[in-house]
Amino acid sequence: MFKIVILVLVALIALFFLFMALKKKKKPVRAFFASALLGIGALLILHLMADITGVPVELDAVSLPVSAILGLPGAVLVLVSYLI
Repeated sequence: MFKIVILVLVALIALFFLFMALKKKKKPVRAFFASALLGIGALLILHLMADITGVPVELDAVSLPVSAILGLPGAVLVLVSYLI
């Protein structure tokens, strides 16, 4: 239970900083899609390197939207959730 609360708080903080950063951009939609592609790409790399790292990061219905919405911090959040 404590793990879930911490992960939700970290996700909310990352989402807040993402929206603050996108608000300052002249083209926020393009910046959001670039961030989403970066997050999904990082998650895909983590998934492909699972045999090397020993951390089985799965591409499922939770990890993909988290890394797409939060970008690179979302991929790191998914990685940390698999490590805990």
